[in-house]
Amino acid sequence: MGNYIFKLIFLLLLFINLNTSLCQIKVDSSTAHNFTLSNLADVQYSLQNLKGEKLTIIMFWATWGLDSIKMLDDLQRLYNKYRTMGLSVIGVCVEQQVLNDTVRQKIIDTVKHKQITFPILLDQQLQTFLLYNVVAVPTVFAIDKELKIIYRLAGYPIVGSDELFNLITESFEGKPATPITKHTRREPDKIALRTFNMAKIEFEKGRTEDAKKHALKALRIDSLFTEPPILLAEIALEANQLPDAANYIEQALAFDPNSTKVLSLRGLLSAMQDSLTKAISELTKIVKQDSSDAIAICYLGYALGMNGDLQRSLHEFERAKALSKNEYRIPLLCSKVYKHFDMQKEALAAMILSKKLRAE
Repeated sequence: MGNYIFKLIFLLLLFINLNTSLCQIKVDSSTAHNFTLSNLADVQYSLQNLKGEKLTIIMFWATWGLDSIKMLDDLQRLYNKYRTMGLSVIGVCVEQQVLNDTVRQKIIDTVKHKQITFPILLDQQLQTFLLYNVVAVPTVFAIDKELKIIYRLAGYPIVGSDELFNLITESFEGKPATPITKHTRREPDKIALRTFNMAKIEFEKGRTEDAKKHALKALRIDSLFTEPPILLAEIALEANQLPDAANYIEQALAFDPNSTKVLSLRGLLSAMQDSLTKAISELTKIVKQDSSDAIAICYLGYALGMNGDLQRSLHEFERAKALSKNEYRIPLLCSKVYKHFDMQKEALAAMILSKKLRAE
């Protein structure tokens, strides 16, 4: 309960008008402001201490954001490749305004499990979060050696993340890793984005009706915002409202037909509609493209189990758990597979674990 209250405080800060006394600091959009924060061992570091010789990436993240975890993985791979060539990556954790021992340990466990070796700093009072006018988690800033902000990415859109990763690659190799198709990047309405952030946390805590209300409001504010239909599809699937889920998935695909997240949801929908061969085929393709996608692997485990292959199903669930041990959807769907095989004791244990993870 205490953790939920802290997250609500975090969200209230998102809603504060940036002209109020709490947010008097104005950010020059071209210059990165210096900051000093403590790491997990309570050693203080500043941006000046940690900046790279050629390029610095600052990532604002939280353990409760799945996109944050995926971005951690992606930046760690780039850091491994380019750190000796002048790349610095700084992870600023904005978990909540005040950290207790339990929350601190959760951050430590996440960093250890994901094998993150770049510096992780704790923004306990969210001062740096406010200083940089962050409105979504994750948000990434790319900064050159003169501390000029040359790129900013809010959330984890496919086009934007590709542009960011190619910018990093091009900085060190002289060419992008893959050709970039030129797009006009569209930022969502700020009020819609803040409303959607509220929806995400409500959903992660199991308050699906409130989450749905906020997600629909965000979509009404900005009808071209890509994330609300995805969350609404997840909510509908969890409630077994399959026609609604299908509509939201189609809407999300209209925004981004190549979204792995949406295609994974479509695969899960197929499995829940008993189109199991189709679901297994779709999800297997996604997993082959990205073997670190814990949710897609989890959905594949569900499809295999409902298709009668318990051994392969449990294997996929274990793979997913190894990648994201705190993800409540893994034991939730595993519980449904156990029920399908009339393994009531195992199903109950998995359901209890799912509820425990969601409450944390």
